[in-house]
Amino acid sequence: MPDALCESHRSIIVAEAIDDSTERIVRYLSELRVPINIARMHAFKDSTGQEMLAQVFLVEPEVARDRARSSSNRKRINAGEMQALADDHGIGHLFRRLKDGITEVLLSPSYYIKTKTAHYRWDNRTSIDGAPTRAGTVLMVGAVSDDGGMPFVIHATRFEDYLRISIEELRAMLPTNTRQSDVRNWHKSSPEEKESAEGLEGTFRTMDEVDQFVARLKEAKKRLATD
Repeated sequence: MPDALCESHRSIIVAEAIDDSTERIVRYLSELRVPINIARMHAFKDSTGQEMLAQVFLVEPEVARDRARSSSNRKRINAGEMQALADDHGIGHLFRRLKDGITEVLLSPSYYIKTKTAHYRWDNRTSIDGAPTRAGTVLMVGAVSDDGGMPFVIHATRFEDYLRISIEELRAMLPTNTRQSDVRNWHKSSPEEKESAEGLEGTFRTMDEVDQFVARLKEAKKRLATD
């Protein structure tokens, strides 16, 4: 099955009369860029007896179309939609296990529809030792897989800044297929990061690999909190 189905889907309620409650709901949804509208149908006869049918839309079709087009260009989707995507690709169990385990260390992720990835960040305000942080993404996890594994990319430089985990330690926490990755142009990169940031990428294939990574991150955070 393709990753996306019926991206131009829209709903139209067709009736001779619509109650006020339904009209308010449709107006509200339309303002939220949901592709929905109401078409009132009116049948009548002219003076010659010819039958005619007229339709009147609640929201002008051009306005509804522009709103829907704007919605289809959205950047983010919600957690349920991303989890469903991971489930469809056979990696839902890995995706869920990582999300549930890593929330003690990183912020809840943001989900991006274009890249089909979850972006995890460190705390917005300070690092574990109280120093200011840039609040950029430290871990990206993919919800789409062609080989049954869950792809990831890690900004190793930020992990070292925030959790004091060196790239060597980080590599030891990850699957054996881990390799270097170019993260120098990630969003919110500082001039120093654009010059010399280091990254790692690979694929989680088993629950044990995910659990080991999460456990080691928790150990690192706990160690720093007690230093």
